[in-house]
Amino acid sequence: MAAVTRDPSAPGPVAALRDVTVGSFTFRVTDTGRPRGRPVLLLHGFPQTSWCWRHLIPPLVAAGHRVLTLDQRGYSPGACPEAMEDYAGEHLVSDVTGVLDALRIESVDLVGHDWGAAVAWQVAGHHPERVTTLTAISVPHPGAFMEALASDPDQHLVPPT
Repeated sequence: MAAVTRDPSAPGPVAALRDVTVGSFTFRVTDTGRPRGRPVLLLHGFPQTSWCWRHLIPPLVAAGHRVLTLDQRGYSPGACPEAMEDYAGEHLVSDVTGVLDALRIESVDLVGHDWGAAVAWQVAGHHPERVTTLTAISVPHPGAFMEALASDPDQHLVPPT
């Protein structure tokens, strides 16, 4: 971890803004709430950042959780590779588990929205021991999604406007 910054003048729970190094990348992670509270990791969608979770953090902290938000690969200033293949699922999964390792967190309640939900499904599938619960918002289970596409070829069509 490179830096921890606390802003006690910020409204709501005090948050630590952390730079977490995983391999050659540095990820921006906000860590809010009780240090020993049950950890919840929130993964944002595309093209958002972790800021999209700002209204959910206070009630989770009030419930006693430690809430972590991660600016994912492509959104953290220190983790923006240029090559498209560097955004493959296995890299995104490794980013999440690497952040958890750096913060010494064994498992989390994992919440993902949109692209973050797709990443969350992959984390849960490849590392079920790291996921206590999974909440995927707006993205179905990958198997169910593929089954729906296969059973109805029109599923992938964009409706006319």
